[in-house]
Amino acid sequence: MFLRCFQPTSFTTMDYRVSKELILDIAEHCDRKTLLSLLQTNKEIHALISDHEHSISAAKLKNFLIPPQSHLMTSKDEKRMMILNKNSFATVQELEMRERRMNSILNHGGFLLTNSTKSLGLTTDSLDKLKAGLKRAMYIVDCLADVTVDPEILNLMVKMAHRVAALRLDSLGTESDEDIAALRDAESETQVEVTRAIRIKQSKIITGLSTLDLALLLTLGEGAMVGWQRYMAKYASSDVRFYNKMDAFGELILRWGSFFLWGFVRGTGTLLSYINDSITVVAEHIWRYEMGFDQSDNGLSMAVYKELKERVREAKHRDDDSFDDAELDSPVVVKQWAHELVGKEIGCEEWKGYYAVPQEPVRQVTN
Repeated sequence: MFLRCFQPTSFTTMDYRVSKELILDIAEHCDRKTLLSLLQTNKEIHALISDHEHSISAAKLKNFLIPPQSHLMTSKDEKRMMILNKNSFATVQELEMRERRMNSILNHGGFLLTNSTKSLGLTTDSLDKLKAGLKRAMYIVDCLADVTVDPEILNLMVKMAHRVAALRLDSLGTESDEDIAALRDAESETQVEVTRAIRIKQSKIITGLSTLDLALLLTLGEGAMVGWQRYMAKYASSDVRFYNKMDAFGELILRWGSFFLWGFVRGTGTLLSYINDSITVVAEHIWRYEMGFDQSDNGLSMAVYKELKERVREAKHRDDDSFDDAELDSPVVVKQWAHELVGKEIGCEEWKGYYAVPQEPVRQVTN
């Protein structure tokens, strides 16, 4: 609760006199629809609430599972605008939208097989705990995605943009191959440098997560990839990049957050086109990385896996001083350990992860 220092002035609303303090307390605790109604009551109340936007928003942000640390990207559509003021109604609105979409994905439609206890063979209690864990993982991937508009990253983007603009200016009036090549190299280097800076910050977040959070990220990624495979099964035999696209979908959720998951499952029109185009592009990057053609970005899926592997190694050595690290060369061992951790958390020792769940292809339906 925030302390406010002002004279006990009151407003007349219809036949009632309401104090400023009461109005502000209501504004802090009400939902968005009620807040909008308050703002539309009269000019005085609108001005009062607007003047206290910072404190009202700060109070509301405490109600979210993981409050934002800095700037946010909007999730309304593929344009993904920036929200620069953390304690603002725009930030609250964005987080409310994200949470509504998370709840919709988890409770309706069945993409993550969490709409029914039968789909995953879990009890009601275990399913509720799994959904809570997946929701937390969605919040975490949103934090990873918002790194893209971190102030340091934005400053770097501006700096690199100025560098490229200077080269473009120097090359005006010339069509020499050398100048064109230099400009292309600069643009490529700019993208690589910005991506590297983003990955460093995202990796720092990943290494700071609890082991359970890492296991939940792995579970969310696997659930999303299995869902994508199930929805797109009819293309498995005709698309040579099918499994690269499946991996790309999991990677892009780590990079772009719950927005990307929502966009695939619920998106239509230009949003869905953007999602599918992004999957195609990143699938090609993954293929090139696997073939050794481009090692500039190994992605966030690998960062999560490597950190999980290190946690497993530490845990094994705590239990057994003679443990051989070579046993962790197989990703199966690391992932199995993560699944056991999630199984313990949700109260289901039989939980082996999404890949162990029998799958049936379904026809994708856009909503």
